[in-house]
This record gives sequence, C-alpha cells and structure tokens, in this order.
Amino acid sequence: MRRLAILLILASCGGDTDDRDGDGVVDRKDCAPNDKTISPKVTEKCDGIDNNCDGNIDETWDSDGDGYPTDDDACVDGDASIDCNDSDDAIFPGAQELCDGIDNDCSGAPDDDDRDGDGVGSCDDCDDGDPFVYPGAAEACDGEDNDCSGGIDEPWDIDGDGRSPCDGDCNDDNPDISKGLPELCDGLDNDCDGFIDEDPTCWDCTLDGAYDYCAVPVTWKTAESTCDGMGGILVVMDDLTENDLVVGFAQTRLDSFWIGLNDLDQEGIFEWVNGTSLTFDDYEVGEPNGGNNSNCVGVNAVSWQWVDLPCTAPAMFVCEY
Repeated sequence: MRRLAILLILASCGGDTDDRDGDGVVDRKDCAPNDKTISPKVTEKCDGIDNNCDGNIDETWDSDGDGYPTDDDACVDGDASIDCNDSDDAIFPGAQELCDGIDNDCSGAPDDDDRDGDGVGSCDDCDDGDPFVYPGAAEACDGEDNDCSGGIDEPWDIDGDGRSPCDGDCNDDNPDISKGLPELCDGLDNDCDGFIDEDPTCWDCTLDGAYDYCAVPVTWKTAESTCDGMGGILVVMDDLTENDLVVGFAQTRLDSFWIGLNDLDQEGIFEWVNGTSLTFDDYEVGEPNGGNNSNCVGVNAVSWQWVDLPCTAPAMFVCEY
C-alpha cells in the first residue's frame, strides 16, 4: 500500500512538467500543447490565430477589431488591404464613404464616392446619379440644374428681353426678338413663330372675302411663307370661276402677282402648294416655257393670264384662307 501511494505521487509530479510540443511551456499552461508555434512565449502574428494564448486574436495588428490590420507585411495571408485608422472600427478598406471629411474607406481621399463617374464625389454633387449634372457643368436648356448652382437653365437672357432660349427666345442677341413679342414690319421674326412680318399690314394687304391681296413685291418663297404665317396659303385656282374672281379683284389692286403653282419638285410637273395636281389652267399662249429656271407661276399684269417666272423675281401675291 505504501509503495502504491509513492508511485501515485511521483506520477502526479511528472505531469506538471510535461511539454509535449517542446515549446518550453508546460502543457497545463499551453493553450495548444500539441503545437509549438502557439504558446504564451510566442509573439502574436496577424494570421487569425491566438498565437500567444492570451485569449485574443491578432490584437497587435487589429486594435479596433474591424478585421483589417495596420501592417500588411506582418500578415501571413498576404491581404493587401491595410487599415488606415486602426483606432476606429468604422474606418477600413471598403467601408461606406460618408460626407464627414474623413477617409472612411481608406482610399486616400475623404468623401470620394462618385457613383455616376463625373469626377465629383457624391458629397459635392447635387445629383450623383447623372454624369451630366455636377458643379461646374455647362448649364443647358433642359429644366435641370446642370451646374448644381441652385438655379435652373440660367443664365441665358443675354439680350435682356426677359426671355432666354430656354423660354422660347429664338434670337438671344436681339431684344426685339423673343417669344411673345408683337410682330413688327421689320424683316425679323419678332415673335419667334418661324414667320417674318406675318401681319397683313406689313405687306399692304387688302382682304376681300377669303382672299388677301398683298401689294408688296416679294419672291415666290417669301410669298408662300408669308401666306402660311398669316394662316392661309398662296392662292390655289381650282377652276375658271375662282380664277376670274381673283384676277378680277387683283386688276383693281395689284400688278403682276404670284399664285401657289410651281414645278420645284419635278421639272415640268406643276403642283399647287396644297399638294393637289393641276386640273385647270389659264396660261398665256406659249406658257409655261420653262426658260430661265422659271419654276414658279404668276399672273401677268399685261394679259392677266398665267406665266412661269424665276422664283426669285419680285411680284405681288394673293393669299387664300
């Protein structure tokens, strides 16, 4: 019995000194008694393991516990992402960049998120979803605050007439031209409707029934555009009765005048300005002769019959409503 007790005591004393991994730390004090690379004597490494058996992992390299070390060279996993601020767990590579003047994502620049790729971060961009909207962008007439100035479609009223091109000013270099201005007899499109001097008084027109007899000589194209601007068309003679009616009044008011007939689209094929084909005519003998690029038709004040003339020749005109 006494011998058995002695053997038990010796066996107990021998266990206190066991060091199976030979790392110099007895097993009972070693958190990894079978791994000599882990013991209280080992320096902590950045490898995701509690190397020094203190109950903490990588505490030397990731002080704020955000999973990113401050020194990549010490990490055996070769992770290239380094924590630029190891005292704040909200700052690390890949963190969401905030508008706080801090480099939250460790990119090297604070407040640098640029979702639309226009070169301006979201903290300074009034619309970081549109690459054409950012501070310093050119302001366009599109109802957007392109330059992030707080204003829309500004500044665009160069001539000071109260309207910009965004508001319908077709000529921002002339204060007498803008949408909404009264039309003047000045050879300008004052009201920006696409027509010049469409007021009948500009052309010394006399209205008789459905016809305006205009005594100012102009080219055929100007006559066509003017009638269009006044809400009508350059007169179309549908039959002899209408022809005699128009010519009869014109003889008391006008000299030679344009009518709405031409072969501008196809030489020799005359059509009216409303797109209808010629079904009646009252040409002079020998007309149309097609000479001198005579593609437009007027009524000759000598014979009071139709003749083809160069479209650039000046003549009075009749509009039909």
